[in-house]
Amino acid sequence: MIQTDNTKNAPAPKTFTFICAADLVEQEFEPLTFAVDTILPSGIFILAGNGKIGKSWLALDMCVAIASGGSVWDFSATPRRAMFCT
Repeated sequence: MIQTDNTKNAPAPKTFTFICAADLVEQEFEPLTFAVDTILPSGIFILAGNGKIGKSWLALDMCVAIASGGSVWDFSATPRRAMFCT
């Protein structure tokens, strides 16, 4: 069996870039945007808690409010795409 050297075409390994705390503090970030005013910033979140207390219903209610531009507990939701995964 003949083996060939495929390392020439292999992608470079990914590496992590580390920064110190002082550099992190000096960085400027874009302001947060909220899917539900003041209580739920836009992004990906994990809703965790004890079983059978209504997490799935709360998440579903928030997704419906966000998708339709409704409200959650009197907080208005900005209409946008929402995904509910269980």
